[in-house]
This record gives sequence, C-alpha cells and structure tokens, in this order.
Amino acid sequence: MDTIEKAYYKIKSLIDIITVLLLYGVAVIIIGQVFLRYVFRAPLRWPAEISRLFVVWITFLGTFLALDQKKHIGISYFVERLSKKAQRWENILVQILVLVFIIFMTLSGWRFTVANAHRSLTISGLSYIFVYGVFPLTGILMALKTIFEITLELRYLLTDESEGF
Repeated sequence: MDTIEKAYYKIKSLIDIITVLLLYGVAVIIIGQVFLRYVFRAPLRWPAEISRLFVVWITFLGTFLALDQKKHIGISYFVERLSKKAQRWENILVQILVLVFIIFMTLSGWRFTVANAHRSLTISGLSYIFVYGVFPLTGILMALKTIFEITLELRYLLTDESEGF
C-alpha cells in the first residue's frame, strides 16, 4: 500500500468516526431535549438547529462512505452480460460521468458556501460555512475516490489485455 492509499484510509477512518459521533450526537441532543421539555418543562432553544446541522453532515459524509463502499444505486443487468474488459471500460465511462457531476456539485457548493459565509444561524450564531461547507468537503473527497477508481480500472486494463470484447 503506497503513501497516498494509507493517507486515504486514514481520512476515511476519520470520516467513519465523525459520522458515528454525529449520529450519536443527534440521538443525545434529541433525547435530552425531549427529557427537558416533558420532565422539567424547560426546553432549550438550540437542539433543533444543531441536530439539523448534524443531519446535513451525516447525509453528505454518508454519501461519501456509500460511494467508497460501492453501496450506491447501480443497474447491473446489462453490465453483467459484458466481458470483463468491456465491464471495466463501462465502469471507467460511468466513473467519468460521476466525476463530472461531483465536480459540478463541488464547485456549486463552494460558490454557495462563499456566498452565505457572512450569514449566521439564528439561535447558535454559527456561520453558514458550517452548514454548507460539507458540500465542497465531501465533493473533494468523492472526486479523489472517483479518480482513484478510474486509475485502478485503467491499471487493470493496461496490465491484462488478454480478454477481448
């Protein structure tokens, strides 16, 4: 395993941990809020805002993790009928299309983040950078993963030319 792969797996492990912590955080915040509201009749103002923020981050970090584990939606009926070499070419084409979408999402997310950086959340006062910053962050991670997948497929194609279409 080379240095880039080691760094990638460390980052992925960190994202796994952050996602789990955010999920636990949402559960603790909501349970605490329900307890305070119905037992002490003293609800807090910030839990709804922060739990929504956590859910947004969980969603996008989870999207990266799904892409990493190849858990995203795919139609394999026709692809399975192709030769191994044709499947690799099809996978490269699909990965390139995914990469184009990810680049668009990342650039749009970056512009949206910058455009709203001056705004703050109503109750907590956190900058909207904490809300929208997940778009470019996960976009960069997904783009790197997709590029890695494309190079891996190309490496396989270049080293094994034995099977034709």
